[in-house]
Amino acid sequence: MRNAEELIEEIRFNTNNIDNNRFTDASIIRFLNSAIRQIQRVIFTSNPTAEQFSKVKTYELETSSQEEIILKLPANIYATNAVTSIYPVRQDGRRREPLVRIDEREHLYKSGYFIRDDKVHLSTGALGTSTHSVEIVYTVKVSALTSITDVPNLPDTVEDFLTCFSERKLHYVDSSKAVADSNVFTKEEKTDIASLFANNNKSIKYPAVTDDTYTNY
Repeated sequence: MRNAEELIEEIRFNTNNIDNNRFTDASIIRFLNSAIRQIQRVIFTSNPTAEQFSKVKTYELETSSQEEIILKLPANIYATNAVTSIYPVRQDGRRREPLVRIDEREHLYKSGYFIRDDKVHLSTGALGTSTHSVEIVYTVKVSALTSITDVPNLPDTVEDFLTCFSERKLHYVDSSKAVADSNVFTKEEKTDIASLFANNNKSIKYPAVTDDTYTNY
């Protein structure tokens, strides 16, 4: 993936905006960041467990596994519902079976976890004995570009979508059309993006719990 400066250069050339009097580098970076957000939204909706955006955070336990444990979600998680799985980890480093996501009303009598107020609540006794730590597997939010030297933290396969989106945004602004009313990515392009990151593994045993309402921002 090229850095923001190289992408901006291509966008300017393709839209015949060579100078920066009308559109500054900062304004085009905003277009690129908008594209990044939309691309990840399409990918997450299509495949919440896409490995390209999967991260693991380990929490060392400081209390008995027989007590209710509350863990703060990672600061860079994509959305509240972007937890793929939670694994108790034994003293020897081996993972146990992933915990089951439960309703908050069930935590007093059912083993598992629920999420509330950006925190993961592990029910009493959910971890079993000899549990050393907990690993949360989650979808990380793609970081925004802040300067022309930044490189988008996306796979190379979506680079053309980044520039295409930004060029269309620029055209809409340049022609005084309402950008908010424009469907910048076509239905076919969204399908193409989704198919690039589709889950082709038919043996997934513990899919993520998803809710599209969390991605509408």
